[in-house]
Amino acid sequence: MVTFAVKRVRRITGTLAVKEGNQATIPAYGSLTVRAQTGAFESPIGAQGEFYLEDLPPGSHEARIDYGQRPCRFELEVPNKDQAAIDLGNVTCLHP
Repeated sequence: MVTFAVKRVRRITGTLAVKEGNQATIPAYGSLTVRAQTGAFESPIGAQGEFYLEDLPPGSHEARIDYGQRPCRFELEVPNKDQAAIDLGNVTCLHP
C-alpha cells in the first residue's frame, strides 16, 4: 500500500471591471494580485475580465488590478464557504 498526500484545491473565479466616473472598462489581459496573510496570489486577466485563483483563504483581502497606466486597488471579499469552487461573479474596482 502506498500513501499519497492529498491537497484539496479551492478555486476562486469571477470577472473584473474597472470603473472611473460613469465609464466601466474590462481590464483585458491585465493582471490581478491579491495579498493575504499566507502570501500573494496572482492571476492573469482574460479577454472578458475573467480571473482564476487557487487556495485564497476566506476574508477581505487587498487586491490590485494592473491594467493601463495606473493600478486600481480594492478589497476582494472571499466568502467562508466549504466548496471546492467559488464564483465571485462580477467584481468592480472603483478608481477614485
